[in-house]
Amino acid sequence: MTREPVTVSPTADAKSALALMADRSITMLPVVDARGNLRGVVSEPDLLRDRVEPDQRLHERPLPDAPSLAPVHVVDVMTTGVHSVTADTDVADAVQLLVSTGVKSLPVVGRHGSVEGVLSRSDVVRAVARSDEALELAIDDLFARGGLAAWTAHVKDGVAEITGTGPRRQASLARALARTITGVTGVRVREEAE
Repeated sequence: MTREPVTVSPTADAKSALALMADRSITMLPVVDARGNLRGVVSEPDLLRDRVEPDQRLHERPLPDAPSLAPVHVVDVMTTGVHSVTADTDVADAVQLLVSTGVKSLPVVGRHGSVEGVLSRSDVVRAVARSDEALELAIDDLFARGGLAAWTAHVKDGVAEITGTGPRRQASLARALARTITGVTGVRVREEAE
């Protein structure tokens, strides 16, 4: 997730918003009101529509003159029926929303509607594509913070094999914690004798 994302107001100049996207290599901007609350989004297709005129030289017959209808302000083209997530949204649910809607990015909103970040498909790809070593470190760190220092992880091809000693409830907790790491595709528990 990108924290403190670049945003625009509904009254922002549409061409400036397009230039901002180009400068920042982003495909969507959350549109916010003066309080920072989400009012919509504006995407590349929204801003590109009606901005490129047909080349008259490529047509046998000249095309009729039509007045340029390029949007002037973001409010003229923004989408208001916005899909969004919260910081607490399960990554699997966010991925389902990204895949099913075809959007490339989702605004991340706080409790009162303020924009806290943007989750993009490339953010998820980076997390899922992490190396096995990085996944091991993430799991081991989570175990240490969760009071499961006697448990360790070995990850191969995204599948975590966790090993440790302790009561059965610790094994269940270790399994549950390991599954929360994005990029882990499976978990096996191997309990050692105490």
